[in-house]
Amino acid sequence: MTTKRAFARSERRGFGPLGFALAALLFLFLPAITASCSVPAIGGDASGSMSASLTGSGVVSGSRPDVTTSGILGPPSAETGESDAPDYLLDDGRAGIGARVVSIALLVALGFGILLLLLRWWRLRAILSLSIAAVAAALLVVGWFLVAGKWQDVLRDLGEAAAYTPQAQGGDSGQKAADAVSAGLGFWLSLAVLLAVVAVNAVLLMVRRPPEPVEPEAPPAT
Repeated sequence: MTTKRAFARSERRGFGPLGFALAALLFLFLPAITASCSVPAIGGDASGSMSASLTGSGVVSGSRPDVTTSGILGPPSAETGESDAPDYLLDDGRAGIGARVVSIALLVALGFGILLLLLRWWRLRAILSLSIAAVAAALLVVGWFLVAGKWQDVLRDLGEAAAYTPQAQGGDSGQKAADAVSAGLGFWLSLAVLLAVVAVNAVLLMVRRPPEPVEPEAPPAT
């Protein structure tokens, strides 16, 4: 099968709209941002660890992140005896209004992309799919940086508070805690799908060119 036929089949099957649907599902239900850090045990002092994650749906709704702490990084739970995340950490981990607005705009863009399945003209659909995917990818990255910036501030404060413990060993605990923030699986997979939509539709527009008009033949001379 030639490259032209392969991409034509992708276009007929609606790769763009289906890609937008897949990106939306990955963004909403997989962790978009994660953080993980630990404090080693020294002598008789206890160690501690913390991990946090937030899905795209949690960003949109302003929900608390899923946080698990242990040891010195969290007070003991009366029910389990293990350390639970303090309330201030959970509340400060909520996405800000800016990140929520950007994420809602991202979902709106993905919704428009899905509706392109109803569009019959392949060239117009390819142009719109490419444009929407590029905008959605930009919104995804901007939203992540907004949430990551807030998380880094929270973890930097937490790390600076832990700098006075023997486990910190005099290092820059605040910066180390801030560096623990990273993009989650949902972010990377959604971004990969959107970039694939951009690439496939760009190739479609270059490969599938409209046929050149055929000039009528001149009538034979009499």
